[in-house]
Amino acid sequence: MAHYVQLAPQFDPDLLQRILPLGIKKKDDQIVVQVLSGAARRYSEAPDGLIEIIFIPAIKYFTEKRDGRWINLVWYVQRDRSFLCGLAAEQVDVVLASLVYLPQIETHAEFVLVLLAEKYPEKVFDFFGDRLTFAASREDGDDDRYEAVPLHFYHLQKSFTGIAEHAVGFVRKLFVGGDPTFQFSGGRLLASSFPDYVEPFARSLESCLRSGNREDIKFVVQVMSSYHGEVSLNETCKAVVRALPADDALLSGVEIVLQNTGVVSGEFGLVQAYQAKKQEMTGWLGDPDAKVRAFAESYVRLLDRQIAAEQRRSEESIEMRKRMYGDPDDAAA
Repeated sequence: MAHYVQLAPQFDPDLLQRILPLGIKKKDDQIVVQVLSGAARRYSEAPDGLIEIIFIPAIKYFTEKRDGRWINLVWYVQRDRSFLCGLAAEQVDVVLASLVYLPQIETHAEFVLVLLAEKYPEKVFDFFGDRLTFAASREDGDDDRYEAVPLHFYHLQKSFTGIAEHAVGFVRKLFVGGDPTFQFSGGRLLASSFPDYVEPFARSLESCLRSGNREDIKFVVQVMSSYHGEVSLNETCKAVVRALPADDALLSGVEIVLQNTGVVSGEFGLVQAYQAKKQEMTGWLGDPDAKVRAFAESYVRLLDRQIAAEQRRSEESIEMRKRMYGDPDDAAA
């Protein structure tokens, strides 16, 4: 039966409807795979109701097995012919619940999520919260490697542009002060979803500071720690400094956020990066807020020490290589 579903020259929805319950009853993955794949390929020719009759039961079958790999059977279908574009809200929930069990969100899965996010961006964003919850529930002995949130999205971040306020509010509920992994869980989710730190996202994040609640401020600092010290973070960092007492321990977290550099290159790459960050403090040193000025002065002194230390380290590294391997300039002469 499975081969007939795959190779039949005529699309026969009635046959698929008869075969699927048998495959589910027998727990025969191959039959369910072939029915799902065949229906996905020819969905544009199908009568109404096929989503509820074929796709949803098949997806639920694999969900019970904690297997989201069925996505590889449907992702390639042309957008205007995909059953994924015709799902109702509750059917989207079924699809997302199944994809929680994918070990990683790779290209195929992201393509599907982009389709779902066209109508339901909030649901797709919250889905990653479900993945974080599932990741936290897994035991150390589980075999497969599980990545709840990718380091970066290829296309999905565009789907989240208009839901910055929802995203920040959702992840704030996940935040627990003192959680050392938040930077790599909820923080990564926001950083991957809003990699350019766009203005609507910055405003939504800064709105958390208005409460004056220290946990809200800590949340903002932790989220920014998931970035790489981009210049776009500076205004939010400045807002955090204004919101905190002058001697608050969280200010050291702000310094770490500002010092982050991402990847640098060359022997003096860090020296140059720190020098650029020192230059960024020019506006801070003239800020009308005394707390901002005091923070900037302290931070500039820290940068000066870092620059001097990195300069010495780089020069020593160059000298050591010369002693071990000779001076290439002398060899050329």
